Parts: sequence; C-alpha cells; structure tokens
Amino acid sequence: MDITQFKALSQSAQLSARFSALLKRSFDIIISTIALLLFAPIFVLISIAIKRDSPGPVLYKGLRLGRNGRSFNIIKFRTMSETPQSYSGPRVTAHDDPRITRVGRWLRDTKLNEFPQFWNVLKGEMSLVGPRPEDPEFAQRWPRAAWNDILSVRPGITSPATIQYINEEKFLSIHNVEQKYLAELSPDKVKLDQSYIHDRSLLLDLNILFRTVLMLLPTKKL
Repeated sequence: MDITQFKALSQSAQLSARFSALLKRSFDIIISTIALLLFAPIFVLISIAIKRDSPGPVLYKGLRLGRNGRSFNIIKFRTMSETPQSYSGPRVTAHDDPRITRVGRWLRDTKLNEFPQFWNVLKGEMSLVGPRPEDPEFAQRWPRAAWNDILSVRPGITSPATIQYINEEKFLSIHNVEQKYLAELSPDKVKLDQSYIHDRSLLLDLNILFRTVLMLLPTKKL
C-alpha cells in the first residue's frame, strides 16, 4: 500500500467516525426530546410526591466527569432527606441506606429517579448509551488506560455495566459501602465500560437500549 492509498483509507475512516458520531448525537437529541415531552406529566406527579414526602428540592444535582474530563452536574430526582448527614455520608448508596426517603426508595427501585438525565442528554453532556458518569473522586482511582478510554466518549444513561448491575444497591450494605464498591464493583464496571467503548456501534447501542427497557418494564407497573 502506497502513501496515497493509506491517506485515502485514513480519510475514509475519519469520515465514517464523524458520520457515526453525528448519527449517534442526532439519535440522542430525538429520543431525549420525545422522552422529556412524553414523561412530562409523570415528572409533575413525581415532583408533587417528593415535595409532600420530605422538605427539600425536587431535583438532585451531583458533580460527575464527562467527555474529555469535563465536569458537569448530573440531574436526578431527589431520593434522600435534605439533611447535613445526607451530604456528609458515603458517596455510594446501599439499599439499606437510612438517608433514603419513602418516595425515594420507590424512585430508586423503579429507576424513575434517573429519568431527568434525558435533559443532560439533550444538553450534550451525556448520551443515551455510554459509560455511567462517575464521581470525580472515584474516577481518580481508575488505571490511566481506563481513564483515557472512558473519558473519550460521552457518559450514558445506560450501558452494559448498568445492565449487569441493574440492582447494584442490593449488592451493597451501608457498612463499608464505599470500600466494597471500589474493591469489587468498580473494577468490573470499568472493564465492561472499556469493552463497550472498543466495540461500540449504533447497533450495539440499540441492543443495549432494548435490553435496558426489557429489564425495567416489570418494575414500572404502578
């Protein structure tokens, strides 16, 4: 292969990558817009339930790392009591965490607390599918190769690691929750995220979205 052929293949690969990125971003915008409009009435009802259940804001904003290491605030429905202990406690939540409110437990079990992240997707801070955005303090513990891989793409609402650990909180106990998360769950999630990044495609994203919906449907029955 001469230099001309090599350059032609390189340019073709770059164009293909740009087209895939544009397609993925367009898909994110369309789906997140539809989701925000479709679930708007439910969001109103959830907001009322949160306000009646405990004092505090409806939404929780937590600092996370995004693409290229840029930090942003992930948006979720608030599921914890608005007390100093909620902010000074562990950064990881276990199923038996006493900080979780009554409505918050239901939101976490149904995963409805995650739905405001469609706004993060619409803003371009996240994608529908991608590695879950991590707390900056925990991300500092990643191996350098994992750091480079995971932060090279937009974080997502769901991923293979999300499906694998769909009931992550039930694996954890309030006792030594951060230590267990960092020692047992985080390393495996990082490997799953790296594998996804190396193999990612639109078809894979669609498969992950479909599997996520299937896993959540039984829990959405009111």
